[in-house]
Amino acid sequence: MAFSANSFQISTRFEKEVFFIRTSGYIDNEAGEKILEAMNEGFGLGARKFLVNFQASPVINSQGVSAIFQLSEQIVDFRKGRLTFVGLSQTAMMVFRNTGLLEVAGSVTTEPEALKELA
Repeated sequence: MAFSANSFQISTRFEKEVFFIRTSGYIDNEAGEKILEAMNEGFGLGARKFLVNFQASPVINSQGVSAIFQLSEQIVDFRKGRLTFVGLSQTAMMVFRNTGLLEVAGSVTTEPEALKELA
């Protein structure tokens, strides 16, 4: 499935118990909502392990971070699932660390590393 919001794009795939969310473009409030919709799609398919790949989204504004925080709460706290981020830019990594996102989710460089972490 693919969504598009302005220059933002998202694609999803459910494979081997892992729900992949790949983003491309600037992540703002509207893009954050699309990411949350994708998460709900994953839950609907029975997913409990989520891999969110930000390699093609180096810029995430504060509203986007807020949506990603909601995503992590839903997956980890409320649904007792697992979450790993892939390809965070240096700035996003710093913001995620400062907001506590990296305390509930892993962060790695590549999808194969994420799959090992989620295994």
